[in-house]
Amino acid sequence: MIKQYTVLLFLLITALFSGCAQSVEEKQLVKRDKNITIKLEAKVFPSIRQDILSPVDGTITEIYLNNGDRVQKDDLLYQIDTTLIELDIKRLQYEVKMIKKRLGRLSSLKKESRYSDETIRYNAKQYLQKIVRLHAEGYATESELAGARRQYNETLTTYREKNFSNEEGKDAQIIALRQKKDQLKKAHSQIELSTIKSNYKGYLISSNLRVGSHIGRSSKMASIINIDSIIVKAGLAPGLYPFIREGQKVRIDFIVTPPYSVEANISRIIPVIDPKFKRMIVEVKLNNTNYILQDGMKALVTIALDKEHQETVDKYFIEQKEQTIVEVRSHIN
Repeated sequence: MIKQYTVLLFLLITALFSGCAQSVEEKQLVKRDKNITIKLEAKVFPSIRQDILSPVDGTITEIYLNNGDRVQKDDLLYQIDTTLIELDIKRLQYEVKMIKKRLGRLSSLKKESRYSDETIRYNAKQYLQKIVRLHAEGYATESELAGARRQYNETLTTYREKNFSNEEGKDAQIIALRQKKDQLKKAHSQIELSTIKSNYKGYLISSNLRVGSHIGRSSKMASIINIDSIIVKAGLAPGLYPFIREGQKVRIDFIVTPPYSVEANISRIIPVIDPKFKRMIVEVKLNNTNYILQDGMKALVTIALDKEHQETVDKYFIEQKEQTIVEVRSHIN
């Protein structure tokens, strides 16, 4: 027989002494000598990080700069082979030329046939009018009149069909010409795109290409980062958002040897939860002309609170006690 006992154990755990009961906000608060500060974990990011994607398919024929090289805006980076594109351009130019010739012939044929068709139609009309007069005077039979009318109608039908066919053929050639010109324009654009230039200044990184390597369209070729200035990004718990502001002074301690610290002002606060940080984001921009600060370096951002904010934080996040109910279930066979 299975006996099941349920034991409810209520544990009163204060938020101050129990890590599992601490809110995210409390974990970011430090109280020392009655002074309360906010301490945030942070990370260094370059002011610019730009991935270079190949705009076309092709084979690398030239590499102008290597990993770690300084890059200026509009510097040449790579050249992609344009042989196949140039062959396409020659083919398209020839096809455009042939379509124009066909259009010229259609226009000439239409002009020539118009004169001959007009003559045939005029003759058929004259013949019909003659038979109508003769029939009225009793010199032409009903059969001859019907034949003249049938001949005239057939002449009109042939004339209309021929004109429609010529116009239809001309329209098709005009559409084909427009399409070939669009393809030609695109091919010339691909020639220009095959010369890869930098859109930013910084340093070239993550370039693993060699001359002769094949690259697919939209494939990553390298990246450019600029660390002349950097951005320190720190994660902020939403509950602490009311206590900080843009322009507020902070101290940043970088985890580096030898130790390095700076004082700066908050550049921007992003009050939307970042999926990577799982927090709001506090940004601080810094000059980095000595290149001490590098991409990915970790840091600790300390934000001092004024007296009014310290009292509020102390009341709602530190002094307030919380109770946690833990339910323990025991199953005895």
